[in-house]
Amino acid sequence: MDKVSVTDFRVLGRVKYPLLPLLFSIIMAWCAGYNNSLQAADFIRTRKNMLAEIIPDFGVCGDVSHDTVLRLLKLLNFSELNSFLYEFCAVLLNHKKELSR
Repeated sequence: MDKVSVTDFRVLGRVKYPLLPLLFSIIMAWCAGYNNSLQAADFIRTRKNMLAEIIPDFGVCGDVSHDTVLRLLKLLNFSELNSFLYEFCAVLLNHKKELSR
């Protein structure tokens, strides 16, 4: 897994937030136990400075609304997301094993 490739099905003229930084911040919210769109938006808004430090191109995503989070989640193909997350976690685990050698 050298890079993430995701097809963005949003209407180009209406896109305010970059897809991957927003999606990654939503996944981080979910991992932290913020499991609905309102909670995820609150997580992102209250931690926007920290998220901006660790997520490239995060920028304006810190002002995302729960409606935007919900619309993005409705566009996701969860079987593809699930496959990506498994691959991502496998890479992290392998990296951790290599570091501990």
